[in-house]
Order: sequence, then C-alpha cells, then structure tokens
Amino acid sequence: MKCLLFLIALMFTNGVLAQDHFWQWPINGGDKDKDILYLPNSYIGTECVGDNLIITGDKGCEIVSPVSGIVEWFSYTYYVNMGYSISFHQPVTINRDDDVMRILQNNPDNKFDPDYVCVSLCIRLSDYRNLYMTGIRDLVPVETGQKIEKGDLIGTLGHLYERIHEPALSIGLSEKGSPLDPMAPFGLKSVFEGNGKNHTLPDFLTKEQAVEDMMVFDNALREFYPGMFDYIDEVAWDSLVEEAKRKEGKGVSLRAFRNDVLTNLVISQKDNHLAIGTMLPPEHDNTNYIRPVLIVGFMDGRLQVIRTKSGYEDFMGKEVAKINGITPDSLRTIILRNTRSDGNVQSTGLFHLTCMAWNYDNDVEDFTIEFTDASKEQFTTRRPQGQRKVCSGKGFYYAQSWQYFHAQNKLSLSFKHLNDSTSYMGLYSFFLNDIELKEVKSFLEELANRGTDNLIVDLRNNDGGSPETCGLLLSYFMKSPFLLSEYDYVKKTKDIRYFAYCSNLNPVYSDLSSGYHFEPWKDGYRSMNTDTLYPNPTDRYQGKLYVLANESSISAATLFANMVQKHKAGVIVGRETGSVCAQMNATKFANLMLPNSRLEIIIPLIKTVFDSSSIAERYGRGVIPDYPIGISLEELTATEDNDTVINYTLGLIRNHQYLKESEDNETNEMIVAKSHGFFAFRNVAIIFVALVVCGFVFYLRKRKK
Repeated sequence: MKCLLFLIALMFTNGVLAQDHFWQWPINGGDKDKDILYLPNSYIGTECVGDNLIITGDKGCEIVSPVSGIVEWFSYTYYVNMGYSISFHQPVTINRDDDVMRILQNNPDNKFDPDYVCVSLCIRLSDYRNLYMTGIRDLVPVETGQKIEKGDLIGTLGHLYERIHEPALSIGLSEKGSPLDPMAPFGLKSVFEGNGKNHTLPDFLTKEQAVEDMMVFDNALREFYPGMFDYIDEVAWDSLVEEAKRKEGKGVSLRAFRNDVLTNLVISQKDNHLAIGTMLPPEHDNTNYIRPVLIVGFMDGRLQVIRTKSGYEDFMGKEVAKINGITPDSLRTIILRNTRSDGNVQSTGLFHLTCMAWNYDNDVEDFTIEFTDASKEQFTTRRPQGQRKVCSGKGFYYAQSWQYFHAQNKLSLSFKHLNDSTSYMGLYSFFLNDIELKEVKSFLEELANRGTDNLIVDLRNNDGGSPETCGLLLSYFMKSPFLLSEYDYVKKTKDIRYFAYCSNLNPVYSDLSSGYHFEPWKDGYRSMNTDTLYPNPTDRYQGKLYVLANESSISAATLFANMVQKHKAGVIVGRETGSVCAQMNATKFANLMLPNSRLEIIIPLIKTVFDSSSIAERYGRGVIPDYPIGISLEELTATEDNDTVINYTLGLIRNHQYLKESEDNETNEMIVAKSHGFFAFRNVAIIFVALVVCGFVFYLRKRKK
C-alpha cells in the first residue's frame, strides 16, 4: 500500500513538474485546447498566417506573461495584411485613445481602422530567444530593460487584424532572427514547419536566373536607394554590373553568386548599412584548421610579423618580403579592394591592413613567407593528422588574442571613477533600454555631486542604434539648442514598384511618408528637420568631455562624435569613425528578396543629411579626431587594467590639452582684441588723411595769395 501511495505521489509530482516546465497560457483563465484560432502556416482565406500561433479570448480579458524575461521593446502596430505590418513611433501611454488619435493624425493618407491598432511586445528570454506578442490593447506601464516574471499582468486583449473578427493575440518566437516553434513551449502538439528561408535556397543558378537577380537588385537600388551614385558614378556601376553578367557563363553556384557577384556590387556602393542579409553555412569544417603560428600586418608602413605563437617569438617584428609570392604592395591592393568601408572612410582600411593581412585567402591551407633578410619559412593552417584540439588564442606571444581590443564596450554599460578628477563611461550601443538610460542619468548626477572635472565617454566598437537615444544623451553635454540633422531625403514616397520583391514592405501601403513631411526636391523628396533639442536643464555635465572613437564607432556613434565636435562640446580622441559623418543612409530599410537565389539584401530607404556644409569639405569621411592615435601593438594587446588609449587620454587631461583654438576658431576675446586693433588703426588713418588734406588745402590757398 505504501509503495502504491509512493508511486501515486511520484506520478503526481512528475506531473506538476512537467506542467511547470511549460509556459503559462497568456490568456488569463483561458483554455489552450479551445483558444487557438490559427496554427502556424495555416490560412485566413488565401492569406498564410506565417510562423505565429494566433489565439483568442474575450475582448478586454487579461494577458499575462507566459515566461520570465526582460522587456526588449514595445510599440503600436497595425497589420495591413498578415505578411505586412506597420509600427509607429508614437509612445505607448496609459491613454490608448489619445495615442491612436495622434497616430491617425500623423498618417492622414492611410485609412487605419483605430480598433485594429494594437500593441506589440517583445520579451527577451534568459537564453536570448525573443518572444513576440501582438494584439495587446491596453499595455500596463512597463519600461524596456525591465524584468518581467512568468504570470505577470501585461495588458488586455484587443483586435489584431481586420480579417480576424474575434479578439486575437499573435505569438511568435525567434532566435537570432530565425523563427522557432511557438507551440511546443506551451506543451502543444506542434505543426510548425518554419518559413524555410534557408532550406529553399537553390545550389545553382543558370545564367538567366543570375542575370535576372542582378537586374532586380540594380533596378531596386535605382528606384528607392537614396545613396545611389554617392561614392561610385553611374558609368563605373554599369560597368561592374555588365562585367558580372559576362562572368556568369553557363551559370554560377549560389555561394559564388553571393560571395563574389553580390558582395562585389554591395562593397562598391561604400555603405555599411547596405548589406546581404542571408548567411550561408560554412563551406569548410572549421575544426580542421588552426591559427597560423605567425600573423602578419602592416604597421609603421612595413609588412611585418605582429603576433606569434609561443615558441616562435624570434619572428616578432621581422619584415616580410612576400607571402606565397605576393609582394606587400600587391597584398595591400588585395586587402583594400576587399575591405568594406563607408564612403571614403580610411580608418577601416587601415585596420584591415594592420590586423587582417594574414587572412587574405581562406582557401589557402599552406603558405610560404619570405623575409627581407632572405630567409624563408613554410607554415600551414591545416590541422595535422592526429591533433586533438585547435590551438587556443591564449598561446599567442603578444598578449592573448586581442580579446579586450575587440570586446571593448560590447554588451554592457560601464561606469568607473578613474581618479579624483576623472570618470569613465563606456557606451556599447545607442539601443539603450529605459533602465540603462536611468543608469546613465544616475551616473551623471553622481558626477555632479562629486564635482568631477573630466569625463571620458568611450564609443570604441559602438555599433550605433537609435537616433532618439543619441539625441537624449547629447542633451547631457550640449551647451545650446541643437538639431540632430538638417533633412531626410527619399527618392520616392509611394507607388514603389520594387517593394513587390520586399519581404517586409508592400508596394500599395508604403510607410515612407509616415511621420515625415516630404516635399519635392531635386530628383526626390526632402523633409526638413525642425525638431530642436535642448540641453538638459538639470543634469547637463559641466566638466570637460573626452570622447574615444575608432573605426568600429559607426552609425549613431559617429553621429554622437560629430555633434560633440561640431558644437565644441568636447574633443574626440582615437581614430576616424567608421561611418560618414555628414550624411547616412539608414532609419528605414527594405528587405529585398531576389526571385531566383532567394537571397535577401537589406537596403536603406532614407538618407539623413547631418551637415550639408561639410559634404564637399569632408567628402565621404568620418569624424576626424582632435587627438589622433594610430594602431599600435600596445593598443591591440591592452588589457582593462592597462588600456593605452585611456592612458593617452589621461595624459591629455594631465597636460590640460582640450579644445584647440585656431584662426578659424577664435575666441570672443581674440575677435574683440582684433576689432579694437582694427578700429584704432582706422582712426589713426582717418586723422592722418585729414591732416594731409588740410595741409594740401592750406598750401593751395597760400599759392593763390
């Protein structure tokens, strides 16, 4: 009897644990066996619902979080159809009616049904998967970055889409942008198939298919890409396209089409925001390769050994004459030709010359290095037979594997007090959530209380983010009202034919004019920026600002550095930023799906001009530092306790080196002083001329007498 009771108890316990393992059903009090409206890949008439699970409940019933996580983002959304939705910039407040009214006022050309304007919420799980829920009517007050627990109230249920008459909630799940099964976490029998993006890719394209894909890409760029011909002229572009067509012969493999043809065309546009979105599986088994025992790079104008594995330290610094018969000049040309840079930014190419010269050809397993002292050595990147493990970066002679150099500011905010007069803030991104923005504000308040004289803001390896966040952070440092940009430019606002090839847009419902007031201008449309931003009245930092930047400070990080320099709110230390500072193609994007290869290309739709006066002066260049620092082994091998760039900046602070004065940047005192000198000289000149005239008149009168 006791055994039977034990087994029953064990079964009951296992059942409870199994139930607890599954996510909580998001409709509070609902029934997962009865609430399902549409399964993934099912249809509403002729429309496929895609990868999401759509469930229902009573209008206004409570929605709870199925699982614990962090609020990643939330926004108002409107489904035009099940394959196309529009998100709005309108903040989500507790007064939904007012919010929706503003959305309708800002989009007078689109007839949105207000009952189907709903809230989308993204929750980032502990394993970095993203859970999406759309169809929320009244969202409870939340902040991005806020921890939310399983079972917490999220909001109430509303309508999702006009062709779904019942109140509905759409549930999606993804990992690194790829859709996952939204049913299994709830313990439901899954019918999920995925969208099969990468599973339907062909292995080979005929010449006709490859040419058609190139023409779709070419025509789409010509129709709606605002940066077309900014850094390559039309004749050169046409020549590249025609040359690519001729090379196709009888056809081309998908990998060659992506990695050679499309990549070459994308690189030629010199725009970091224009990208091939589809990644292909690795061609080789990387476990069969090891890092070479020597790594070479261009440093101090010479191709030399800049890293070695333990046991090869004698090669450090030796100058290289050839690699596999390739001279340094030829190798330099190869590297720069295959280096992707924004506009005419030079720092990206210099970085690759320094750090990537050894990796010029992944297909070459064995390579021979000839040194300038006439010695020759042969090396391999192929794993020898019987070797059990790949060589770790920690075996390299010159300080590990540059992990600190590459990881600086990645994935976390960093706040430090370096000494009594100087503090430090590391910014990894401008996609900061509400909690992180509060941390920044609290830190700046602390600096005010401490009376900190100097602040180092580190933007190295910052990959950009939200312009709104950039503007907010700038308000803590600017001394007068400012505009983030002058105007936005698009080639077209509606009737965009090649949106038909885009997976995220619709040729009928273009949202390019949403939130903008575009007027015809030149060969497109321009929307002037009149949104003046103001310095923070209470928390503006009063001390000296030193901003660190490098070739990986891109997008909004470049904008931040440019504004600081332009308005003389601080100085820039380091290397040229990785993005062009005068203008940038970004904000909204089209995901162009090529018809035959099924490869996706991310194309910017809006060009934002920040400073039209400097476009010609600094054509295509990034922010040039006030205090430049070249790449050195000391920087590459730095550690958190011995960061050479920070140490250099501390040296500037000790020597009181800050804003520089020049003939073009005179202080008011200098101008006043020069004015006083000019007026004094003018007065003396007038008196002298008057005396001469009087003397001449007196002389003439005397002669007449």
